[in-house]
Amino acid sequence: MASLGDILRESRQTAHLSQDAAAMQSFCDVSTIRRYENGSVFPSWDTICMLSDVYGDPGLKYRAQQEMEAWQDTFPHVEFVPLPISALHLISATKEMSDNAGMLAEILADGKIGADELEDWEQVLHSVKEQIVACTQVLEAGADGK
Repeated sequence: MASLGDILRESRQTAHLSQDAAAMQSFCDVSTIRRYENGSVFPSWDTICMLSDVYGDPGLKYRAQQEMEAWQDTFPHVEFVPLPISALHLISATKEMSDNAGMLAEILADGKIGADELEDWEQVLHSVKEQIVACTQVLEAGADGK
């Protein structure tokens, strides 16, 4: 998996901007851009959003978000794919989630997850994670218009 610095560098290069031009357009020092790209400084979320605008890369926000600790602790890894593939994944994940809705209701009907329900609960969690991945893929691909 690429580091945040690699993701930022790739986005800047795809925009055909030098580090100097990126620094000028983002109103920061070129040394700051270098430190973001070499990983010695982690940019704030506001900075990532600003660089996304400067680089003309809305998908940068989604790719960068995966590198943030809170994302990694909570959500599964997302492999970004073109919009048609991501849309098919979303349809499939939505069907899987719908198929597991009854199981979810049954598990949580008594307000707790019983020991005998753990295997089914893991299946429901898998469906939820697939839904998150699929939605994120569509958002990223749609933002880039791929």
